Amino acid sequence: MRRLTAYFLSILTVAFLLGCSKNIDSNRVQKIGVEIVEYALAKKPKAGAHKILSVEFIGENTIAKIQSFRSELETGYSVKVKEVNEEDITHHIIVSPMNSNKELVALRLDYLHDRDIFAIRGYWTIIPIIQKR
Repeated sequence: MRRLTAYFLSILTVAFLLGCSKNIDSNRVQKIGVEIVEYALAKKPKAGAHKILSVEFIGENTIAKIQSFRSELETGYSVKVKEVNEEDITHHIIVSPMNSNKELVALRLDYLHDRDIFAIRGYWTIIPIIQKR
């Protein structure tokens, strides 16, 4: 009887912990990526308008980097989400030109469970290698 009670309590504990964990919807992360790119590509972004819901802060360098790819992104782009398990990083948002696998910029996000928002922890870009002849 004790084993059965201990087993039952173990099952309840695991179920409770799984139920309390926040399931981060990749559609939500993708929407954040689209909002960030749309803001960066806006002709005249409003000052302070980069306060996108669900994002703690977007640095001006991040916006400037996305803007540097304006010519490739204005004709269309895709936003892909990759879940990762790195220290302080939960997701990558990868921005590519439409119909291309070329990754122009990728944002590194950390999900802050206690506040139900994301923090941008950095970005990376693919820099073409120029060969000398």
